[in-house]
Amino acid sequence: LHCDAGVPLTIGDRVTVGPDLAGATCGAPADADCVGHGTSVASIIAAAPLAGISFAGVAPEAAILSVKITNSDTFPGQVTAEAIRDAVNLGANVINLSLATNVSTPALQAAVQFAQARNVVVVAAAGNDSAQGLVGPFYPAAYPGVLSVGAVGPDGSLASFSDTRTPVSVTAPGINVTS
Repeated sequence: LHCDAGVPLTIGDRVTVGPDLAGATCGAPADADCVGHGTSVASIIAAAPLAGISFAGVAPEAAILSVKITNSDTFPGQVTAEAIRDAVNLGANVINLSLATNVSTPALQAAVQFAQARNVVVVAAAGNDSAQGLVGPFYPAAYPGVLSVGAVGPDGSLASFSDTRTPVSVTAPGINVTS
């Protein structure tokens, strides 16, 4: 794995490439992160210390299971539910969903319940309100039992874009985050 600047991440040997549910590629290798968000979040979670780089993830020994669900910056509806089930069936203990939609669907809710029934922790972004008027509550973060994460700025105050309609379990830095 490489971050956008081309600096090698120290999680490559701890990444298992799971199913690619995205379909078409973005003109890059099939296992590429066309948006960059998933790779960035994986590094925040699991990047190990590397000499000369002043960054390490919060769980630098964690293993990552990559399940690719999109090649764009959109919420892939039914595919997300399928990805949750796939991650559970492949042995994930924690599923991170740094994505959100303001539309709850029976399939998405059932997939979250499927994970929870198997003692898998589901972590999801509380969602970002948009200038175009898209507001929460956002899913899967708003489902019962999901560890919902809101964004705060460097001074600890709620980020201006962080949705306030989604129940939030915990907040974390969400502005100018190094990854």
